Amino acid sequence: MTKKNLYLLMLVAGVALIAFSIFDKGKLDVADMENEDTTKVAATETEDADYLEGVLYASEDMSRGNLKLVSDGRNIYMRTSRDFSRLIGLQVLVFMEGALDNFELIDIQPKLEKNGYILQQ
Repeated sequence: MTKKNLYLLMLVAGVALIAFSIFDKGKLDVADMENEDTTKVAATETEDADYLEGVLYASEDMSRGNLKLVSDGRNIYMRTSRDFSRLIGLQVLVFMEGALDNFELIDIQPKLEKNGYILQQ
């Protein structure tokens, strides 16, 4: 095999890899968009009943719970052994299952603005 043939083979292989990469990326973007739409639908469905948003505080009444969420003028007390102290004083989303008077705490996450920064009070 001559140097000319070797260079030609490497050029063809490079072009083939680039073409495959472009084709595969386009296919991946379509799959990502489909997953993104599914995620948006799931998030929209959970927005109705599965979370509350408000400001998280340490509770002043430990008999009612160790955390307090102030949401729409209501105080919602929660008892948990998990450490959410880094979220005290921040706008948060409280994910839960069940009715408001008897729910299971799933998670507490900081509320993010559209630019990805944590929304602070």
